Amino acid sequence: MGRKILFIFPLLSLLCCKRTVTEVETKTVIVTQNIFICHLQSGNSSAELLASKIQSPTTSSVSIKGGSYNGFFPLKTIEPGKLVFNDTTKLGDTTTYTIKLSSSVGSTSGTIKMPDSTHITIPVPEDTIQLGDTVKVKWRKISKANFYEVKYTGLVRSQVGEIIGELPEQYRFISDTFFTVPDSYFNVADTNAKWYNISVDVAAYTGPAVQANAAPNMSGSVKGFLYASSKTVSRVFYYGVPKFKGKIKSITKQDKSNSASEIIEVLENIQKN
Repeated sequence: MGRKILFIFPLLSLLCCKRTVTEVETKTVIVTQNIFICHLQSGNSSAELLASKIQSPTTSSVSIKGGSYNGFFPLKTIEPGKLVFNDTTKLGDTTTYTIKLSSSVGSTSGTIKMPDSTHITIPVPEDTIQLGDTVKVKWRKISKANFYEVKYTGLVRSQVGEIIGELPEQYRFISDTFFTVPDSYFNVADTNAKWYNISVDVAAYTGPAVQANAAPNMSGSVKGFLYASSKTVSRVFYYGVPKFKGKIKSITKQDKSNSASEIIEVLENIQKN
């Protein structure tokens, strides 16, 4: 049974002078309107065209122009009702880019500026937060940023520092410049869990609100949503008194390169509720 997508957004794909199809999938996607979603992120950009009928999909193109670059996104996958473009080209900091979609179902274009990176102010590097205390994260406000993405994950450790588990990666899109990690995140059944080393990532975003019925910010016959995110800044700290600090095993981050972006996942969940 196909997923009904009324309104969604994906992370985008960027640059390349030559369009190529690197794989073909056969998932069914039911679409009630033509939608284009593009997310610019240096080194990991993507775009998707969602439409009920896409004639000659390989002739569809997504162009990008900004700074010294002028090229196309590679076409990665063709699925019923969906085209996916993805690229790992590096983008310029605070550079303005123009994105244009051309396809059999219509076209759209828009311009967006890459936001500057933020800076996490709380907690400080390798800070220790006592068990039971509130875990708060704060960062510097970025001019022109519409919202921020916060990701966090962690390792569960025994009293002597042995890794006995991992906390699942979580993410949030918020308009504020602070976030409180829910106390329930640290509800670990293992009684040997005594402290945690936590990693938090924050990125600034420009673009429409990540919610149902958001207004598009691209112009054309296809409804288009264009996003840009800054480089991610990270902070590692401790929840509970650590047995040791310094060089510890790096925390595993989930690989999102071959799955839907967090923005798409959020909006798909909105439509299910």
